[in-house]
Amino acid sequence: MPLDPDLVQKAKAAGKVSINILEPGKKLRLEIRDYLQPGDLVGVNVNPSTNSLLALNVSSYVESPKDDSVELVVKMGNLADGTAYSERMTLDAPSESLKVVVENSGYRKSSP
Repeated sequence: MPLDPDLVQKAKAAGKVSINILEPGKKLRLEIRDYLQPGDLVGVNVNPSTNSLLALNVSSYVESPKDDSVELVVKMGNLADGTAYSERMTLDAPSESLKVVVENSGYRKSSP
């Protein structure tokens, strides 16, 4: 991350980009299939009324799609002033018996 504009354009040209409405006016999902390698899926959830990022999902694999799957899920949060931040990130690689969860919280204004 961030997404490579050239790879997004390549996927779009190949007809592998779609927009799905999950909740009308509240949540849509941009999906990019085969982003970096065959079988990849990048999903970006957005609130269309505020243009704010809600979540990011990446499904991929290391060597084999069936045996080496890897998934990254990022849930976004918003501070009181509207600033977006990654509230919870989960990286899951079942074939490696690996799961990493990072939670961010306790943000507050710093003193001048």
